[in-house]
Amino acid sequence: MAADSRLPAVDIQTVLNLEDWDHVSFWSSYSNFFKEQGYTLFNLKTTSWGMFPFKQHIMYAQDERKRDIVIKLVQTDSVEHRIHQCLMSYTEFNHSESFPFITPTLEILPSPHNFLFVIMQRWGAAPRVPDFWNVCELLSFIVNILQDIDFGNILINQFTHDSTCGIWDLEARAHLRTEGQACYCLFDFDLSQIFLLDTPITECRLPITSVKERGAPWLHPNEVNGAEQDLDPFKFDVACMGNMLSNYDILMWTNDLQCMIPVLPLLAPLLDRMTTDDVANHFTAFQALSFCQFIQNSLTPMELDKQLPPWPRSLDIDTQCGVWELLPMNFIIKWSIRGQGWVQLEAGDIYEELRNADNEADMTKLCGETRLENAEATFYQHRAWALNTHGSR
Repeated sequence: MAADSRLPAVDIQTVLNLEDWDHVSFWSSYSNFFKEQGYTLFNLKTTSWGMFPFKQHIMYAQDERKRDIVIKLVQTDSVEHRIHQCLMSYTEFNHSESFPFITPTLEILPSPHNFLFVIMQRWGAAPRVPDFWNVCELLSFIVNILQDIDFGNILINQFTHDSTCGIWDLEARAHLRTEGQACYCLFDFDLSQIFLLDTPITECRLPITSVKERGAPWLHPNEVNGAEQDLDPFKFDVACMGNMLSNYDILMWTNDLQCMIPVLPLLAPLLDRMTTDDVANHFTAFQALSFCQFIQNSLTPMELDKQLPPWPRSLDIDTQCGVWELLPMNFIIKWSIRGQGWVQLEAGDIYEELRNADNEADMTKLCGETRLENAEATFYQHRAWALNTHGSR
């Protein structure tokens, strides 16, 4: 589509800096343009509260097939623009079998100015609502989100059009989770970076200045404040994700830690390996994801269906415990970093079995035959097998 010079002239920074509801006039001035492209904008309210309407550079609409979509204002020729172009080029991402848990980009509409409009499928915000019911729901959520560092950048495949704070349907979401149909995905690439496709992941580096005080600084690992001039961006993301899971209203903050860790002890070594300052023992994203998937495979249906304790509503920050403090000492000794359990596993019999597994189905079967007491052991060998097959990521 050729850019339409009749569109109102405005700089993208002007739109992003609009206060309160001044952005209503901007989006309204483009309503006919979107109508011509087959998109009908929702009516913007000049007064509201809660989480909807959202930010100035986001708008909601329906296409000609009455499907709900999101329109995002993006700077032309930016990294985010290039990322959306790449996502559009991979048509296989639209299939459920190869869906990468990223909001699908449907179309990019140019303008004659220094911005364009990215059209995406609409998903729902606040993915943690309602509370997770059992171990299976919690693990499914963690597996889906082990690719981002902020709950605000994660969506769920359910939403309503309620314009107040109730933008989710608690019963609908609970039903999706019970049926194993709840799905979570990532969006928002305005702080993302692109590396050349043939660059080995282990060689990718970013200067400290590119991440310091950006995104969610309260989740940044200690290395950001260290003396190093650059960092591994992928391990940085893993550390931020680990800190998020450790400190947010989902797993480990304050008294919740006392509820979740005893129910699912394997979360302790997962979070420990994600957040450690010991670079040699720090999980990569692929290792963390593989560990979490193995935890799923190692549990019986009864263990997966075990109900999670309710979130404590009255919290005392002074009573917060670390990830290991409520676990038996023999478990801590065995599975803390450099623990004897990890060392023994490197030479265990399961190692050879998993390395020689012909495919992932065989590997999963072997994992399923191992009980909880040595689940991390099997995972460690699973990881070695997976890295030999797919490479470290």
